[in-house]
Amino acid sequence: ADPGPACYRRGGPLTVTDCNVMLGKVQPQYFPAVFGPDADQPLDDRAVRRKFEDMA
Repeated sequence: ADPGPACYRRGGPLTVTDCNVMLGKVQPQYFPAVFGPDADQPLDDRAVRRKFEDMA
């Protein structure tokens, strides 16, 4: 997906994947660091949290 979910570090919107990150069903520490513009970063759970806070 391009740009993909917010947790992919490419500026995407909140998605079901991000909801699962927020709920702890998807845990960044169990995924390889292949996200972000240079494909060398982990999933970004802080970006997900920020986007949910902005919605609230």
